[in-house]
Amino acid sequence: MLIQALTHNATYIIDPSVAYRDVLNANFAKLTTWLENNNLDQATNLIQAEIKGATKADVWASVYGQGGDVCVGLHTSLSDSLSPNGNPRKKKLVLHETEVLGVLHDENGNTYVRGLVKSKSMIPPANWSDTTTQIKNLIKNRLWFDEWVNIRVGTYSMVK
Repeated sequence: MLIQALTHNATYIIDPSVAYRDVLNANFAKLTTWLENNNLDQATNLIQAEIKGATKADVWASVYGQGGDVCVGLHTSLSDSLSPNGNPRKKKLVLHETEVLGVLHDENGNTYVRGLVKSKSMIPPANWSDTTTQIKNLIKNRLWFDEWVNIRVGTYSMVK
């Protein structure tokens, strides 16, 4: 059973049966393989072919950044999320006791849906101008990262 969920600017089709950690592990494996096959110079050259003006520092920050003066990189974020302590930068949303097939409700009556994104359409499509965000999105798209979400929705329905 899949969920069709609507937010203020997107429509999602979500598979709630896929575990968050499974998606993290799969994405981390894809990123690790890519990093093993491309040093920073090679990665920068590949990215510069699509994002003009991207620098080696931008690519490093997009992959390994620790936050603070630079963004949090993909490798950093995935490593932190997979650690036993979890990602310290992510707000923990504890609603497990109200979850039914990927749909959760908080004490304020808000509805959340979580699971693997099977499809998403943005209204209008997202347009990221920040260079490091563009780089991270490019890497995710080129490596076919799976996307797992935990989003507040306006409406939802179960679909087959």
